[in-house]
Amino acid sequence: MASVYSPELIVAQQELLQSLTYKQSNPVLYRAARNKLKNWKISDVEIDKIEQSGNIMTEMKVHSHHSGVVLKKYVNTGDHAQLGDVLFEIADLSKVWILFDAYEKDLQWITTGTNLVFSVAAIPNRIFSSTVSFIDPIIDPKSRIAKVRVEIDNSLGLLKPEMFANGTIKVKTKNESTKLLVPQSAVLWTGKRSLVYVKKPNSETPVFEFRQITISTRIDDNYLIEDGLEEGEEIVTKG
Repeated sequence: MASVYSPELIVAQQELLQSLTYKQSNPVLYRAARNKLKNWKISDVEIDKIEQSGNIMTEMKVHSHHSGVVLKKYVNTGDHAQLGDVLFEIADLSKVWILFDAYEKDLQWITTGTNLVFSVAAIPNRIFSSTVSFIDPIIDPKSRIAKVRVEIDNSLGLLKPEMFANGTIKVKTKNESTKLLVPQSAVLWTGKRSLVYVKKPNSETPVFEFRQITISTRIDDNYLIEDGLEEGEEIVTKG
């Protein structure tokens, strides 16, 4: 990843080479000197090279402990870095997370393990499938959404960080016999009652009568009807 010059590392190497003299008589001192370099994230291979050559390396190579892709680089040649500074951000993109925004009113339909299909704008003809692995327990107070996460294999590298994804979840209603949806604009509220205007069949002129209905829940811009309407009946949606 990088080569670093550090006076502290040079001193640590000198201590290691000096401790080799006491490796047999004082192994504790030797292990302490070796561990000091390991605490600096110097690999065993590099430490062995120092011991075998007897030469102090003025510049130490920094290796990543994980394979992946460099997402961000915070340093350039000649920069000064202190202990604890972040030099690079690396991610293994062979498996990725996709985060979706779920509105508060829709969380009743989502549980861990729920099947979810999604698409990304960059690959319009490809549909991806996964299951919900995590639902954020906290709702954003401003947007009224919670994050829903799925994980998916990305060994082909098709999915990139910061892509926009659009997901769909198909669920069964609690009442299997419930099949009817009506637009929100069709429902009138009178106190505790919800009403719709239904067209009377077989009349010479359009005649409508109001009817009380029972609503199960809201889905997008529609209401799921539990009782009060039959399939095929016509209702007023506006005006």
